Amino acid sequence: MDRNARILDLVAPDARVLEVGPSFSPILPKASGREVYTLDHADADELKAKYAGHGVDLARIEPVDFVWRGGPVHEAVPSALHGSFDAMILSHVLEHSPDPIGLLKSAAVLLRDGGVLSLANPDKRYCFDALKPVTGLGEWIEAHVEGRQRHGVRTLYEQSVVSVKNGEAIGWPSTAPPSDLRWVETGFDWPRPAAPDAPYVDCHASYFTPASFELLVFEGGQLGLIEFEVAKTFPTAGFEFFVTLRKARPARLTDEAIAVRRMELHRRIMAELREQIDGWLGPAVASTPVREAAAADPAPRPELLVPITAVESVAAVDAALPRRSWVKGPAKRLMRRLRRRLSH
Repeated sequence: MDRNARILDLVAPDARVLEVGPSFSPILPKASGREVYTLDHADADELKAKYAGHGVDLARIEPVDFVWRGGPVHEAVPSALHGSFDAMILSHVLEHSPDPIGLLKSAAVLLRDGGVLSLANPDKRYCFDALKPVTGLGEWIEAHVEGRQRHGVRTLYEQSVVSVKNGEAIGWPSTAPPSDLRWVETGFDWPRPAAPDAPYVDCHASYFTPASFELLVFEGGQLGLIEFEVAKTFPTAGFEFFVTLRKARPARLTDEAIAVRRMELHRRIMAELREQIDGWLGPAVASTPVREAAAADPAPRPELLVPITAVESVAAVDAALPRRSWVKGPAKRLMRRLRRRLSH
């Protein structure tokens, strides 16, 4: 299967499709004859002006049906079309979103029940995100509660200072260490504004491995924040992996089943990161005590990862705040907002 075949694997030939951010490289061009609509942050003329002189084929930039200028993505599409799309395509889009949960909620508004969301995501082990930690659901929740429309200072710093290159390449199909690990200097300016009216600075805000992405979807689904389930996955090819999600309200599992699934995914994440570590440093990097401990208890028990409800988590954070602190008032207000959002 080639790249496009993986992305379109669960997209029916007669599907009404919305491709988000196709820019100069659409997965499903209008010339295919299929019913496809495009949504981008600029119209075709603006995109051609943006990419002029960048060595791309400007002829591949197609008319843009819906232009998103800010706010929830689904609001850029006429309400008459909400719930009418059979499939959506996001190729290297989600990791750029300041509010991924908000973007996924918009996708759920636009798709019919049972519709599919097909994603191509960068595998952080094989690209300029190689030194960054995988993103956890807490970061997504924080961005969503804040209604973030611009990237925060942490994200801007990591994009500017922690991004790396292999020579001039920003992606490389190997876990071996890059031959020329360069520091990408894009001029981090402390404290760069992140207000909603500040100029948008594009960044990767989420860093995935295949298993860490599945964990985000699973945990978000169990908390009622993400209305999707994983329908199909393909392993990493080059420096990207492919996932198709299906719009459906995930069934609420028992606490024991949640714990087992989370532990399984965490173990997969550790195995993926170990592959990267072994590729960079060689397999003999763990200390002897660590190896002996692992040999003594090779299979962590699911009960060690005891799930608690989101409301319990928020209450614990609230109780831990000092009684007299400048952060107490704002933090308590944030906790109340988060409680309300999670309870709905």
